[in-house]
Amino acid sequence: MSDTDNNIDPRLVQLSTALVLEQEIRAIRHVPELTHHITTASRRVHDHEMAILWRIQGKKLTPWAVSDLPHVVPEAPLTRWLTEQAKPWCSTDSDNTIKTVILSTADSPLTDRVVPTQGVWIPLLNRNKKPLGALLLLREHPWQKRELMLAETVSGCYGHALDALLHRPRWWPKRSYRWPVIGLSIAALILIKLPLTAVGTAEIVPEAPIIIAAPFQGVVRQFHVHPYQQVETGTLLVTFDPSERQAERDQANKALDVAQAELEQLRFQAYEDLSSKDRQVIWQKKVALRRQAVEHAQKRLDLHQLYATESGVVFFDDRYGWEGRPVAIGQRLMSLADPTKTRLEVEIPVEQMVPVDYQAEVRFFADMDPTHARTARLTQRGLEAHATSTGQAAYRHRAVIDQQAHDLPIGARGTARISGEPVRLWFYLFRRPWVTLRQFIGW
Repeated sequence: MSDTDNNIDPRLVQLSTALVLEQEIRAIRHVPELTHHITTASRRVHDHEMAILWRIQGKKLTPWAVSDLPHVVPEAPLTRWLTEQAKPWCSTDSDNTIKTVILSTADSPLTDRVVPTQGVWIPLLNRNKKPLGALLLLREHPWQKRELMLAETVSGCYGHALDALLHRPRWWPKRSYRWPVIGLSIAALILIKLPLTAVGTAEIVPEAPIIIAAPFQGVVRQFHVHPYQQVETGTLLVTFDPSERQAERDQANKALDVAQAELEQLRFQAYEDLSSKDRQVIWQKKVALRRQAVEHAQKRLDLHQLYATESGVVFFDDRYGWEGRPVAIGQRLMSLADPTKTRLEVEIPVEQMVPVDYQAEVRFFADMDPTHARTARLTQRGLEAHATSTGQAAYRHRAVIDQQAHDLPIGARGTARISGEPVRLWFYLFRRPWVTLRQFIGW
């Protein structure tokens, strides 16, 4: 050991140890950990052989912790004896100051070893200077005055830590405010009304789209427009493969020619055979049927090209994905709509459905602009649940969008909230839990 280490004042070492001990106390978060620290770690500051900590509740003295023991046993003979010795020191008329005490070992329960008799009684006070507990430190040689001064500093830190951990803020109000708070809560549950709301996915769709569908079963040859293209009335949209329709028309023409030839032959035979006149009437009707078949085949052939009946924007996925694909009669190919006339289509899951009226308020939050809410008014309620793209059963509602929401393009998706009728707060809070409970218990 160097000469510098020998010249260090022991009081400075003791004081620095007390500061380190205070930092350790501030890091403690639980009462059992703190009580163990008080009885065991205090030996680094106070040179004691035994330490016992009591909790003071009025006039009751309860053993809290004993040095070098993980758990305190209040019924142990030594603990009970020390508690009886400490009762006069924590009486209500005490001044709650640190003082030295001497134990009387005449009735000590320990016969195999000597109990230290020189003690110091350290009350641990809260912020109101009321004792929360008391610490008794015991050793064989008397306590010095400077040690009592240091014990006063450390006891203040211990008392503050105990007060903070024992009286943490609680969410439940004090007893004096408990019944008024309960009364106000019940009144709020009964008097306050909130509208029931249903939340679901929503999409901006055309208000009155024209569906362009396949007029017959065939194969798509070419799409003449691009997705979301602006078209005018008469614009060529789709061309189908006309080979099958041309074959039907040619076959109908040939059948018409055969029928006309048969009818002409019967007319020449009528000069020699009068009975052929009756057959002429039948073949005249056959010729008329064949002529109608030709006209029908020509109309079907004319439908192999579809034109726009109004001006607007065409909506479909991919033109090249359609070309060469066989389609069934009535299969949807695209839709034609005015992009300035839109509406909101809302899908509300079955479990989220609430009673709503016509003209109910709808607030739409688009995914592309979630910070701004667009308002709409309900115009059509879904009466029958259907399966959505995710396989979930939902009701489909439609709403008219206000003028401020027309900045969103067709196809914009987001979340919509429909406001229903106002209900009491208790019903608003407990409706869903009650439904879940009934589904669980089956009652």
